[in-house]
Amino acid sequence: MKRRLQVFVCSTYEDLRSERQAAVEAILKAGHIPAGMELFTAGSESQLKVIQQWIEDSDVFLLVLGGRYGSIEPTSGLSYIEVEFDFARQLSKPFFSVVITQEGLETKVKELGISAIEQNNAEKLQRFRDKVTSQLCAFFSSQQEIKLAVFETLPQFSDSISAGGWVKASEVTPSEDVAKQLTRLLDENGKLKIENDELKNAVATVRADRPDFSQLAKTLESENIKIRAALAGTKNAIKKTLLRLTIESSNELARGVSNSRQANEWEIFLFYNVASRLAAFGLAEHDRVPPNAMWQRLKLSKDGIKLVTRAKINIAARKQKQTETSEVPEASIDEPVQSRRVKDSRSK
Repeated sequence: MKRRLQVFVCSTYEDLRSERQAAVEAILKAGHIPAGMELFTAGSESQLKVIQQWIEDSDVFLLVLGGRYGSIEPTSGLSYIEVEFDFARQLSKPFFSVVITQEGLETKVKELGISAIEQNNAEKLQRFRDKVTSQLCAFFSSQQEIKLAVFETLPQFSDSISAGGWVKASEVTPSEDVAKQLTRLLDENGKLKIENDELKNAVATVRADRPDFSQLAKTLESENIKIRAALAGTKNAIKKTLLRLTIESSNELARGVSNSRQANEWEIFLFYNVASRLAAFGLAEHDRVPPNAMWQRLKLSKDGIKLVTRAKINIAARKQKQTETSEVPEASIDEPVQSRRVKDSRSK
């Protein structure tokens, strides 16, 4: 039976309307059920109890944290979003968070002005942000990155949560029919074998229709990734294409990169900005992590390794041609211009 998880979306309201909507859309597209504070307004104890009941009834808690701390709950002196976050943690509720980056906050300020930044409780916001980022979280500077985090994380919860979730009534076998179902197992086994063969043929057809590596390389070449100056070891921030970063960091990506607390700053950058994007094209995949780990690891998939290998062969061939003709070839999608490796600003 396919279970649909109820995901409670927690965030401040006015400054994160579009970001919360992006999370809700991603949850729905992933086949799950969003629940949140749109139906409520902060300001009374009874409303807080209703919200806490919704959190308790939900299967997963999602926090979207921006640049505002939000309305203060009078009893605790904390914001409502921090009270809700702490309540979910007390219940040991499966959770994950997406936290705005400095770049994303600067964009919000351009859109909303100073109202996008906390004015009265900056220290409380920083303490709350430190609490959130010390646990399982992702970072976002755009709505697309929120959707990507939801798409990557919810399947893991769906696989690991042993109880909970919603199923269609039509998918639940009535108890009085159990005996009859057992007698049909032999017949069903034969039908399943036929369906399995059909599925294999369908998968083969999908693989045959997938874009070739040249098309994938063009797509990766068209996407630019910003690397801040401190991480790049340069005076100013620089930009590189996703294809170039993939090739230059292919050794790290082949071994796998994680978002664990032990990972260095460069590894975390590769995880969120390179490996996560490659996963959307089937060029990276989740690697094994210890049971109950609160972090993830991504590595190049077989297709990802093939793409990198082909790109490196093309680069070598073009360099050979350049040597023979003494001409400087134009940049191509399979040959990103070589540049010095960005520096990691924090040791492991």
